[in-house]
Amino acid sequence: MTLDTPTLLIALAAAEFASALILLAFLVSLKKANRATRLAFAIYAPAMFFVACGTVLVAFRSEISAFWSITFANALVLIGFALRPEAIAVFYGRPARGWMLLAALSGWTVICIVPDFFASFTLRLIFVQSMLLAAAAYSVWRVFRLNSEHLTSVILFMVGSFLEASAYLMTIGSQFIYQHESLKVFANPIQPLAYLVLLMVAIVIVSASFVAMAIERIQVRFEKQALTDSLTGLANRRAFIKAAKRWFSSTAQTQAFTLILIDIDHFKSINDQFGHTAGDRVLASFGTAMKSIFPRAIPPGRIGGEEFAVLLPETEKADAVHLLGRLREVISQCAICPKSEASGITVSAGLITATTSHDFEQAFDHADQLLYEAKKTGRNRHVALDKTVPSDELTIVNTANQPRGMVASL
Repeated sequence: MTLDTPTLLIALAAAEFASALILLAFLVSLKKANRATRLAFAIYAPAMFFVACGTVLVAFRSEISAFWSITFANALVLIGFALRPEAIAVFYGRPARGWMLLAALSGWTVICIVPDFFASFTLRLIFVQSMLLAAAAYSVWRVFRLNSEHLTSVILFMVGSFLEASAYLMTIGSQFIYQHESLKVFANPIQPLAYLVLLMVAIVIVSASFVAMAIERIQVRFEKQALTDSLTGLANRRAFIKAAKRWFSSTAQTQAFTLILIDIDHFKSINDQFGHTAGDRVLASFGTAMKSIFPRAIPPGRIGGEEFAVLLPETEKADAVHLLGRLREVISQCAICPKSEASGITVSAGLITATTSHDFEQAFDHADQLLYEAKKTGRNRHVALDKTVPSDELTIVNTANQPRGMVASL
């Protein structure tokens, strides 16, 4: 096979068509993806199809008119590449701005309607290649800036974009040096081969990495769902214990902490009197209150039924009690049923303050015993023990002056 320019472009178009078909096939199969991911693929797949069609038209430059092989063909290529950063934005839930698409088409329109500009092969080539380079760079910037989910497949996308940018820079540099006036841009046979390999590999990597980003997002979402209590939005028991043990294993044995176990008082009577929907509303509101009050270094968790847990690194007993007091204040204003005149959701809690010389299981058992003591002695109170102070004795704090019973809504 002779590696002339048309052959090079046809091979490139084949890779672009294949990428478009892969993206389209994945779009059809995206049953578990969110709306943003599906919409991003609905933009990206046609974009690659436009690029492929434009590349085919350019390849037949000597066979068809200048309108189709230059004006229309490059417009398709520019549209396709300008849509790629918009697909990235949509993938991350951001609105498509379209400024790059507008800039590319505006610049190309000016070149096409001004005879002196259109007659310059160098100007046309450098403009188109520069816009493709800008689209690749802008896509990388958007991925890097918007990757709040910390998707690792983004690295693959950046590698592919770097290879793609290298091919465009090679073309621009060659044109600046040699000032060719035809599609035979490169000075020797090695350069077209390098250009072809770079672009084909880049197209495959970039398209594959976009698919990988979507798959990874679905996996992350499922993992998050598996570790999150769907009703309260808090970590579930498994996730809380996993995070707590991770902190214990990575921390020096002299590090202080406070572990709090919290139980909503008389929760069964809420379900019995107002129904399970009201009980669910209380749990959801309780989860919202916990997320707003307690630090998120180790996410608070729902460890079962109406029982919750909080691990506070580097927190003394007094500070933990203060945070618990804020929680009591917030939940005392909760409402379960608008028609009810009952007021005051209360909690019982067990607090253990210690150092990491105690392992997590020991601390959890201590806190559970303290919680049991708080419930046994009347509820609406907390029982605290500070094991970092040798002389500290069991402290029972009765908060009966706070509202008791049940309230109507959060």
